[in-house]
Amino acid sequence: AQPSAGHRTLAQLHAHGLLARAFNQCHDGLLQKAGMGQHAVNEVHGAFFDPSNPGGYWLREDLIGEAHEFAARADLTLALGSSLSGLNADCLAEEPARRCSLARIHRYHAAAAETDGAE
Repeated sequence: AQPSAGHRTLAQLHAHGLLARAFNQCHDGLLQKAGMGQHAVNEVHGAFFDPSNPGGYWLREDLIGEAHEFAARADLTLALGSSLSGLNADCLAEEPARRCSLARIHRYHAAAAETDGAE
């Protein structure tokens, strides 16, 4: 398999400092083939090309922990070509979305309180 335009775009975003880290559920190494260094890719479910990360039923706790850490502080998550479902990867989309929803609720109530106080 060869990298797609999406893989190449993510590699370029990373090269220009616009993408901190890529979390990948695939085992194909296409992000690396597109030019993104292994240090920038968290292959949370394992990797065919990285013997230190065989995946399968044994997932590395450090990679899962890093996914949760990024999810806790990410301002934006792009889920591209993935459901991000199961095996902890879903936190990468759910946690930033939850924080965004809470921020909107807080802004709504703050605006309502200002309006109530202005009457």
